[in-house]
This record gives sequence, C-alpha cells and structure tokens, in this order.
Amino acid sequence: MLGAGASVKAGVPDTFRFVSDFEDSLTNAGNKRLVRKIVETLHAWQQSDIDVELLLDTLTKLDSKDQEPLLRFYESSEFILRGYPEKRPIIEDLKDFIKKKAIVDNQDRIRYLDPLLGFVEEYRPLSIFSVNYDTCIEQFCSVHRLDYQDGFDVNWNPRVFERENTDIMLYKLHGSIIWYRSDRAGYMKLPIMTDEASVRLVTGERAESLMLYPMQKLGYEEPLLDLLTRFRNALHGCKVLVVVGYSFRDAHLQRILLDAARSNPELTILLVDPKAAHIYQERLKYFDRYSQIRSSLDGRVVCLPYKFEDVFPLLKNHYLNHLRMGLSHLSTCTSNERRGVKTNWLECLLPLLNAEHTEKVEGLLQEGKIGRSEIGEQWQIDVELNLKLALNLAANARTTEAKRYLATLRQVLYTLMHDRLGAEPARIGGGKVGITFVFGLVRQTGGSSHITKGTLELFLKEQYEYVLMRSRMTTSDTIMMEFAFLTTIIKYLNSFSTERIPFDEYVSMRKSLIEDTDSLRAIMMAWDKDNDSKFIDELLAIERQMIAALFNRSNR
Repeated sequence: MLGAGASVKAGVPDTFRFVSDFEDSLTNAGNKRLVRKIVETLHAWQQSDIDVELLLDTLTKLDSKDQEPLLRFYESSEFILRGYPEKRPIIEDLKDFIKKKAIVDNQDRIRYLDPLLGFVEEYRPLSIFSVNYDTCIEQFCSVHRLDYQDGFDVNWNPRVFERENTDIMLYKLHGSIIWYRSDRAGYMKLPIMTDEASVRLVTGERAESLMLYPMQKLGYEEPLLDLLTRFRNALHGCKVLVVVGYSFRDAHLQRILLDAARSNPELTILLVDPKAAHIYQERLKYFDRYSQIRSSLDGRVVCLPYKFEDVFPLLKNHYLNHLRMGLSHLSTCTSNERRGVKTNWLECLLPLLNAEHTEKVEGLLQEGKIGRSEIGEQWQIDVELNLKLALNLAANARTTEAKRYLATLRQVLYTLMHDRLGAEPARIGGGKVGITFVFGLVRQTGGSSHITKGTLELFLKEQYEYVLMRSRMTTSDTIMMEFAFLTTIIKYLNSFSTERIPFDEYVSMRKSLIEDTDSLRAIMMAWDKDNDSKFIDELLAIERQMIAALFNRSNR
C-alpha cells in the first residue's frame, strides 16, 4: 500500500512540503497572507508542522463555517480572518497545485522503484493499493513494459481486473490525476498533461478530476467504492501488508484495516515511514487512543523508520523473508505450548529481530518466553539482541527504551571483555614469550571456552556496519552518537597486531599503564621458569585497567 512517502523520491512533495511549496507558489499578496495566517494559527495550536491534509480541511471548513452548528454554542467574538480574501479561490488553487505537483514526467525519477521487479516476478500479478494521485507506478510499468490494470480501458470497466497475463493490479483508492468524471460521459481515464482540476471534452461539457482530496468525506463515486471493496476483500486473505509513507488519516481506510485485522489473525503490517512508530501509536495500535482500547493490530505492526528508497532494496529478500520465518516459528511454538510440547522460543528470536519486529521481540522477553540466562549463554545473540533493539527504538524516537538496551549492550560487552578476560602466555621460540588475550572466558569441567580477539573484532565490525547502514536510512542525525563507543572497542581490538603479541611489543603498547617495566619483566621470567601465575594476574590487571577506561568505568 503506497502513501505520499512512496513518491517523494520521484519529486512529489510529501504532505508537509506541499504546504511550504504552495505558499511559495502564491503570487497574490492577499492570498499568501491568508494562507500564512492559517498555517501560523494551526502551528500554534498543534505545536508541530502543518501538512496539506490539515490545511485543505481547514480551508474547506472556513469556507463553510456558517453551516457549522458547533459555532452556535460559542459567544460571538471577533473572527481573526475578518477582512482576509475568500477561501473558495484558494481551495481551488490548492487542488490545482496538488495535481500539478503529482505529475511525474521524468522517467529517471522513478528508477528507485526498480526493486518492484523482484516483487512482480514472485507475486505476479502484484497487487498495489495506492492513495496517491501521481503516475509513478504507471511510469514504472511503461519503462519496464509491464502490463497493468487499474480498472479503466478508456472508461471505467472493473472487468479489466480479470484479464490474464497482467503484471500489476493497480488500485488507486483516492483516484488519479488522469481520472475524470462528467455527468454525461461517466468516469474516464485521460492521460493528458494538464495541471487544471477540470478539462473541456469535445462534447462541450467539462470533466472534473476524480480525486478524493485529503480529509474529504467519501461520497458516491463508483470507481472509488469498488476499489475500496477490493481492498477490503484482499486484506481478508493477506498475511503481510507492506505500507509505505501513509499516515492513515483517512478514517474509512483505517476502519477497513482494523476490521480486517479482527477477522484475519494472520495479518501483519510492515510499515515503512520515518515516523512509523508515531503512526502506529496514533492510528493503528488502539481503536481509540483516548480510551486506550487496544485494536486487533496491537503487536502486529513492524515499524521501519527509514526512507523508502533506501529500505526498498531490502524489503523482499531481507525483511519479508525474516518476518515470514519468525512468524512461522512463532506459530509453531505457540501451538506446541498449547499442546504441552517442549517449546524452543529462542528459534523465533533472530528472524523477528532481523525483521525489526521489535514489539514482538520485547513481548517474548517480557512474557518470560526467552530467559535472560538462556540468551546469556550465546554471546553473539546477546550482543545482537540489545544492539538491534536499541537501534530500532532510537530510530523510532523511543529514546528512553533505546537507552535501556544500550546500557545492557555496554554491560554485556564489558562482562565479555573485562570480567571474563583471560591471558595465555606461551613460549614462541628464540627465548621470547608471546601473550594471547581471550574474551568471554568460561572455565568448565574438562576445559574452558573463550572468544578470540579476531572473532570478537570481526563480529563487532559486522554489527557496527549494520548500525551505520541503518542510520544512513533514517532522517535522524544523532543515532550514530549513541553507538560511537563501538568504534572505540573495535580500535582497541585492532591495536593488537596479531592474536599472540610478543611480550616486548606488549610492554611498548602499555607503557603508560605499567609502573615498573623491569619488575614486570622479572615476573615474566619467573613465569617462564616456574609457570608462576603472578605473571597472568599482572597482565590481567593491566588489560582490565585499559578496558575499564574504554567503557569509562573504574577498574573493579
């Protein structure tokens, strides 16, 4: 399902930039002053940026304020827009402006949609539901010579959706800049370049654009009602609905989705938007956010707070594959638990984590399905869990929760590197001694287990690359600051030239921490002769002091 955020890369403004661009386009000083006053008043009320949906809705209500019964319950006072221009011409100008900006005539601008080809290949015919008026998908089909059906031949004809050998079924729920209606000719598609909201037909009558404008109530428009029915029917058999850049401000679409989620317990939403978590909390998590009655979509929305053009190449083979795998494991585990069969919930963890289904992962932890000790036994999972949860939460502006997982991540790494540090001196020939430091050391009956410097360094580099890639996909400039400590740890590990470092090289590296080099050398010689454990204790004390400084903690 495509919203405004899916077309930004093609040059179509998002709902917020539409407002500033429209203000800039106004040449009439009076109209410009009116729009500025309305935007300033709304901003003071909402304490946030104003989008085109709210602006158009406000203009429409102001234009018909005399028909508003609610105003009859207020004492008369001065109308702050008294003396300003009439609203109706500005409303028409804004509608024309929306249409003008929705025209995408540069094929290079829609190259970011190329990953759709993989979806078409696997899911042909691919169903795309869109609330956008622009022609991005139509242009994409033209460039790649794909056959699409949108319900029109020239006139509205829903039977075209039954045609075979179709690549894409395109359902434009709010109409299109190339759809029109007239009293005599009915509904038609006219692929012409015009930024006016109506055109004159050869019969002499005018055809109006068939576009359901933001916040506008849905009246009787046969194509749009038919498409809504198809959307509702598709949701009842859908397992994963990918939603891009849509805020669910339309009450009728929101209600259709919530109803579908109630009757289809397998429906999961994968929501791609820089404000994904906010949209989920405000529009989908609750039937009514004031009463806090949870909807059927509670816990079934994956929030990916990224720019669509960046995350799109990863959607099919990464996010959807991991999500399906995680949900499949989750279903199996739930079924096993109900039947009293031993259940391994841990196998659900990594797929759901990689799909960034953060709420589901947190639920498994909070419900005790996966114990802290169970995770702690596998250090890679422990690190990855806390890092990816912290990153997703930080990107979704859930700062308090993100800091909690960041603190746990630091503690896990501190325990591995400081508390469970080991030193293994060995003779390396030529009368020299080499030192190997290991991490995550656990002494067990019959031996011990540990992590080598190279293994830990490679793993942390991979995790940091993940953080770096995801941070580039967000609109936040501060995320990397929260994970900067990882680079410090990686630099520390990289400072060891080899796994086994010669004693003299180690002394040179740590000379600022070694109080008496000669004394340490004497202790090393005693170890070389008698295997004295004091040498190992001295090495651990030096290195733990270094590690404690990395984590900004006093040595214990």
